[in-house]
Amino acid sequence: TVSRRGVICGLAALCGLPGHPLAHAKDPTPPAIFLKHIIGPALDLIKDYIPRSQAATDLVLGTALAESGLDANLAAYDKPPDLGFFQMNVNTEILTLERLKKRHMPLYAVLEALRQKSLSDGVIPLVASPFYACVACRAFFALVREPIPKTIEGQARFYKKWWNTHLGKGTAQRYIEVWRRHAT
Repeated sequence: TVSRRGVICGLAALCGLPGHPLAHAKDPTPPAIFLKHIIGPALDLIKDYIPRSQAATDLVLGTALAESGLDANLAAYDKPPDLGFFQMNVNTEILTLERLKKRHMPLYAVLEALRQKSLSDGVIPLVASPFYACVACRAFFALVREPIPKTIEGQARFYKKWWNTHLGKGTAQRYIEVWRRHAT
């Protein structure tokens, strides 16, 4: 059996982050560590294609908190349909890639390059690369033709409407609860 630390170290190594603070984080990963070493760099990578904002950063963190609680055991579970720290549905991943290819080729190229890197390493991108999953999450939200709300309550409703949808088990209330418990 693999320890939680082993899962986190493995995820960090697959992200190209050996010796990275995420590899030594307690489980669940503290939001400040995830923000600094995954979300921040991921959103910086794509800032020329999607402007970076505090609301978008908060929404991406809130989505990870609501979906996995940043629990590496859940994030490492590789049984579809929902995968990784963001519990992105594989169909959502495919639709996001297809829409980006039609509407935003430069961003698609970045996301596809990250995806192909994981695939060439023989791993499932949404599971093995929190960095890729973060970019995919942000790209998904960028395709929504509605501005990201600035308040956590607004983001919770936005998350439920667009990410978790009426079919999902997540709720706006849970989003707010995990945000207040972990991110403040």
